[in-house]
Amino acid sequence: MRRGTLRRPEQDFRYQLESLKSSATSATDEWKHKLKADADALKATIDRQKQLVDAKFKAQYADDLEDDAYYAVDGSVAKIGGSQR
Repeated sequence: MRRGTLRRPEQDFRYQLESLKSSATSATDEWKHKLKADADALKATIDRQKQLVDAKFKAQYADDLEDDAYYAVDGSVAKIGGSQR
């Protein structure tokens, strides 16, 4: 047998090995893409939930400020009304 030439079983083995490497690489890449897509979807869900929580907090804060303003005006009116007597 000449140097540099492979026998048939060795060629088959190398072909199978290269095929397995290729399959493993593509499977790994598919998993990476799937995991990245899942992570992006989770981040988007978290961002939406944060926005909802922020909106609820801001609405409650606005209600509290409105109540404070009402009591401040009511108290001022009562003081003015009491001082005019």
